[in-house]
Amino acid sequence: MAWQFNPYAVPLFISLVPIGWIALIAWRRRAYPPVRYFLIVLLAAWLWVFAYAMELLSATLAQICFWVGVEYAAQSGVVAWLLFACAYSGNARWITRRRTAALLLLPALTFVLVQLNGQSGAVWSYAGVREFDGLVWFDRVHGPWFFVWAAYVHGLITAAAIILLRRMSQVAPAFRWQILLPLLGLSMPWLASIFTLLLPPALAPLDLAPFGVVLMCIPVGYSLFRYKFLDLAPAARDAVWRSISDPVIVCDAEYRVVELNAAAAKLAGAEKSRQMGFSLAEIDMRLLHLLSSDSTDAEITLDDNGQRCFLDARFSPLHTIEGAISGYVLVLRDVTKRKQAEEQALAVALERERLHLLQQFISNASHDFRTPITLLSTSAYLTQRLTEQIRAGLNRLRSPKLTPQGQVALLAQLDEITLKMQEKNLMQQETALHLVRLLEAMLHVLRLENQQFTFALHDLNIFMEGQVNICRPDAERKGLRVQFVPGDVPPLWFDSSELSDAVQRLLVNAVHYTPKGGWIVVSTRGEHPWAVIEVRDGGIGISAADLPHIFERFYRADDARSMSTGSAGLGLAIAKQIVEMHRGRITVESALGAGSTFRICLPLRPPDTA
Repeated sequence: MAWQFNPYAVPLFISLVPIGWIALIAWRRRAYPPVRYFLIVLLAAWLWVFAYAMELLSATLAQICFWVGVEYAAQSGVVAWLLFACAYSGNARWITRRRTAALLLLPALTFVLVQLNGQSGAVWSYAGVREFDGLVWFDRVHGPWFFVWAAYVHGLITAAAIILLRRMSQVAPAFRWQILLPLLGLSMPWLASIFTLLLPPALAPLDLAPFGVVLMCIPVGYSLFRYKFLDLAPAARDAVWRSISDPVIVCDAEYRVVELNAAAAKLAGAEKSRQMGFSLAEIDMRLLHLLSSDSTDAEITLDDNGQRCFLDARFSPLHTIEGAISGYVLVLRDVTKRKQAEEQALAVALERERLHLLQQFISNASHDFRTPITLLSTSAYLTQRLTEQIRAGLNRLRSPKLTPQGQVALLAQLDEITLKMQEKNLMQQETALHLVRLLEAMLHVLRLENQQFTFALHDLNIFMEGQVNICRPDAERKGLRVQFVPGDVPPLWFDSSELSDAVQRLLVNAVHYTPKGGWIVVSTRGEHPWAVIEVRDGGIGISAADLPHIFERFYRADDARSMSTGSAGLGLAIAKQIVEMHRGRITVESALGAGSTFRICLPLRPPDTA
């Protein structure tokens, strides 16, 4: 073997140290699959630089051809560079054994042709040595296969660069330098190789591509330490980004969509998701309203193929270092199943409440029906007994043995029995009337459950004046003073027929429970957002124990629980139900001996937005 000292080999040997050092760092991260391909790239680069340095030190053609063959074998590492680009960009599924073998087929054929070049001349039509500047250099004339090989190598490098550039456009800005610097570094041997090909070998016997590998160490090493080039952060971010099942949208300060995950792309549509930069309003206008409002979350409903889809929308602003808002991250959580479960739970709860109310209704109704029915049964039994006594007395009157004095006494006794029968008949009539009222009240309650109210715009003061005039005759017959005080109330939406029923029940109670010579004051006023109807009386009042229950169905205070009042215990419950159907509320203030004040509050807004 013959050797020579070539000063150009010195920087190549020196560069082997940083290349090996970078490979050692990569080896520690070999658990990350793309790093394994990167290790092959570094090994090929190290072997290429070493082989070319040995070529420069060789002084015979045989030695030079041997190391040139090693260089061609090392250049096959360009296949690993393409595989690294695919794996690093998240396209590892593209890498299969069959495709890898197909990519290595041409490098293997090239290596064989290099070894057989003396017989075929496919790679170099001429191969020899020449002296230049006192040194022996490899002199060759490129054959046809050399250009095939050069096109193949540069094609793979270009394809890998395109894949990484596309990948760089998809990742967050914080991770782009991780790709850009290694891409610039690995492009240096490519550019140096092109520059070498453009110059005639006679003018440039030195191959610049290995020196491009030397320069590659600078940006690659900087990216390793400054931007953690081979760390898992970008891959982990993408894995998390792809695995999020909820739609996630990133938009700029102008509400233009700049990034969205697969779930959000499905929501936006395939065409829009490919374009990017479209307005957030094109997905749903309510999302734009959410970002421009003070709230940070909202619930929106979308129509997904005829089915309602409930989304819980939450956003977080993105700030610059100066604190200005540069964009927003919008997360749309699909809460359809939760909403459906809540609706089902609510339906079950409502059904249970209905069942409970029905049981309570039946229990209270049975009590209220049982008392008058028992009274009717008892009265019928007593009437039968009195009838039997009258028949016995009439039979005695027909007896010839009865003296005139006995006849007079017997007639007086029969007259007394007749009076008792009249009392029982009167009680039966009152009981029957009470049952009719109770039944009508119950039917009224049931009717209100399914009734649709007819809302119209009315003057509340005119309406209430008419209601007061209806009850005024009964109040005056009892010696009560009734006064109506109208207030400043705008026209109001209500069902005049049903509201009249509720108001009349309050007025009837006021008249009934206010002693003779007392007073009743009815007034109206506006208290935003309500219109208030107030009925005050100076009656007997309601005890503190009874006050919380007076709006319950079938509830009556003990001192009023009698047939004589005709009360069914449903009047205030019906009034409360009517008011609530108007989206209002009814309240009471009272104390024994101090009268009562009932207030009906109705919303000022129309019923559809109240």
